[in-house]
Amino acid sequence: YSLQQKQLEIVNFLHPHKADEKPDRRKLQIGLGLAGTALILLTALYLTHRNVSDLDEQIADRQKIQRDMDELLKRGQPTLESVALIQKWENSNPKTLKVLQEVDTTLPGTDRIYLSELDVNRSASQTSLSRLRAIGNAKEDLDARDLNQQLSKNNFRVHPKRSTNKTYDAEYPVPFEIDAEKLPPRPEVIQPAVTAKQNGN
Repeated sequence: YSLQQKQLEIVNFLHPHKADEKPDRRKLQIGLGLAGTALILLTALYLTHRNVSDLDEQIADRQKIQRDMDELLKRGQPTLESVALIQKWENSNPKTLKVLQEVDTTLPGTDRIYLSELDVNRSASQTSLSRLRAIGNAKEDLDARDLNQQLSKNNFRVHPKRSTNKTYDAEYPVPFEIDAEKLPPRPEVIQPAVTAKQNGN
């Protein structure tokens, strides 16, 4: 009985004994969760901002390279246009170029003659390819005549012409003028085959 009484005395209904409260960690967990979320968001924003900054720098670098290339192309445009015009001219008039090359190989060096004017055009004649007109000066009369002979050997028809060249040069005292037509290639002469006579049987 005394033991039961002791137990009863322990129970106090007016001031009941409260169980030990466990600390409420929900607020802490919510706070940590919010802090973690905020940290993740801030990290994501930082990385995004950094990537955007890197991309902006790359775009700026590429735009600078593009501007430099555009400037280079703009400076080279006249050259490209000149090359295109020369190419077009070469393609449209190959015979004239060939005539100029032939004249260049036919001319002696400038120690004997020089040309002050040279004009090569397509010929209006059906019998020739191009018309060549030139004005120049020679050391001697023989140099001008040799040039006419060389042109004749290279399939030019040279028209004798009195020079109207009024240019005086003490070192090249003989003025001359050339009027010639470039003829079509001569047909190849087929040599008859020589049959060897067989002796004997």
